[in-house]
Parts: sequence; structure tokens; C-alpha cells
Amino acid sequence: MVFREDCELLGEIVRTLAKKATNRLIETLQTAPASEAAETVGLLTQLAPDAVAKILPVRLSQWPRGAHDRTVRQPFFSAGELPRTTAGRSLRFSRFHD
Repeated sequence: MVFREDCELLGEIVRTLAKKATNRLIETLQTAPASEAAETVGLLTQLAPDAVAKILPVRLSQWPRGAHDRTVRQPFFSAGELPRTTAGRSLRFSRFHD
């Protein structure tokens, strides 16, 4: 899939830029509107999965359902993986099955 390859390449570029880019993505996830913040999840699952695990549950509780769906798809397109909750389930399912 070309899109996935593009995302992987973009991930490599961002890793090269490292901390500054990662910090900006984390800030966006924390403070931006849902539609913008959701777009950061794919890269952040590769670059800072612990930050995603900490920030995303709080943000998801503030977002509309459409943003949840978009957020869950991001790691699949970026070769990342949503972090697991302390119960060991992926965040994408924990909201609906707790």
C-alpha cells in the first residue's frame, strides 16, 4: 500500500528531526481541536507511545464519535499501534467495552 509506505517514510523523516517535532506533535494532541489532534496519533504511536497512552484517554473523552473513529484508524495507516490500557486492551476497544 503506497499510503502506508508514505507514512513510514514520513515517520523516518520525523524521527530524524526527533525531539522538537515530537514535542510539537504532543502539544497538538494535548491542545488542538479534535480534528487536528486526531491526525497526530499515527505518528505519535511510533514516536512517543507513552505520551499517547497518557494523553489520548483524556482527549477521547472530550471528542465527538467521529474523531474517535478517525483516531483509531491513524496507527493502522502509519505502522504504529495504539498503546494498551493497564487492563491490557487496546485503547480503541477499551472505551466501548469497559
